[in-house]
Amino acid sequence: MESVQNQHQAGQSRHSSRHVRRSGNTRRGGSIVVIAAAGIVALLSLCALSVDLGRTAATRNKLQRACDAAALAGAQNLPEDTASARNIAVKVAALNGAPTVQASDITFADGDGNAATTNDANTKIIVRARETISFGFARVFNRNSGLVAAAATAIVQAGNNVTPNTGVPGIVPVGITPSTYNAHPTGELFTIDLIRDDKEALALNDFVLFDLRDSSGKSPAQMQDQIIHGWDQPITIGDTETTLNAEEGAQAKKFEAGMLARFVQAQGIPWNDFGNLYPNIPRDSPRVMTLLMTPENQPVNGTNDAPITGFVPVYVESVSSDGGQMRLRILPPTFLSEGQSQVPGNPTLSGVRSIRLID
Repeated sequence: MESVQNQHQAGQSRHSSRHVRRSGNTRRGGSIVVIAAAGIVALLSLCALSVDLGRTAATRNKLQRACDAAALAGAQNLPEDTASARNIAVKVAALNGAPTVQASDITFADGDGNAATTNDANTKIIVRARETISFGFARVFNRNSGLVAAAATAIVQAGNNVTPNTGVPGIVPVGITPSTYNAHPTGELFTIDLIRDDKEALALNDFVLFDLRDSSGKSPAQMQDQIIHGWDQPITIGDTETTLNAEEGAQAKKFEAGMLARFVQAQGIPWNDFGNLYPNIPRDSPRVMTLLMTPENQPVNGTNDAPITGFVPVYVESVSSDGGQMRLRILPPTFLSEGQSQVPGNPTLSGVRSIRLID
C-alpha cells in the first residue's frame, strides 16, 4: 500500500515539473516576439528615413546640375545681352530637370559681386532653383514636405592674357585689324588677304604674319613652325609683336605649308574635320585658331612693331593654293580652343572671353 502511494506522489511531481518548464518557455518566447517586432519597426523606420534623405539628396543634385548648366549657357550672352541670357538660362534649367526656375530666379552682378548697375558690369549670372518634395517617414515628426534649393554663379572674363594649354595648338602668328573683326558677324564665311609688299599699311580684310619669338632675327620658317604647333607662351593685350617683312611670295609659301599641316592633323582622329563642320565644330580641332588683333595703318614694309589689341577665335575652312588668301569664320568670343583668361577685365575690350563657374 505504501509503495502505491509513493508511485502516485512521484507521478504528480513529474507532472508539476513539466508544467513549470512549459510556462517558462512560453514567457521567453513571448519576449522574443516583442523584441523582434520592435526591431522590425526600427528597421522599417530607418529604411523610410533613408528614402527621405535619398530623395532630398537626389533632388539637390538634380537642381545643382540644372543651375550649373543654366548659368554657363546664359553667360554666353554677357555682358551685352542680359535679356537673352535670362531667357536661355530659364530654358536650359527646364531642359535639365528644373522647370520651376523663373526669370526672377536669374540675377546679374558685376565682377566684385555687387548688383550690376550698367550693361558693361554684367559679368556674372546667378541662377537659383527650388523644389518642394514630399516626405514619408518625416510625417511622423509632422514634416510632410521640404524645400530643396541650389544655386550656381558663372562669370565672364576677358581674354586680356591668353595662355595656351599644353599640347593644344591654338594661338597662331596671324594678325587682323579691328575693322575686319567688326565687319563680319559671328559665323559669316569671308576671305582675308595676306598683306602685299606693295601696300603701305594694314587695312580691312588684310592679314599680316608674325614671328612671335623675342629674338631679333625674324624668320618665315619660324612663323611656319608656330602655325603648325601653335605659340606656347602667354600673349597679353598691350604686348608688342614684330611683323614679318611683307615679302608676299616667301611668306605665302611657308604660311600655306603650315596651314596644310594643321588641316591634315584635323582630318585625323578624334576630329575628322575636313573644314565643313561649322557650326558643329570639335572644340579642340586644329582648324580652330586664335588670331591676334592689331590696329589698322600698321606699316608693313620691313619688320615693324605692332601692338596687340585683342584676340579673335576663328574656324579656318581653307587656304588658297598660293597661300595668299584664307577663308574663315569668326567664332563667338567664348569659343576658346587653347586659351584661358588670366586677367579679369571688361569682356567688351577683347575678342576672346572665358566662362567658368565660381560658385
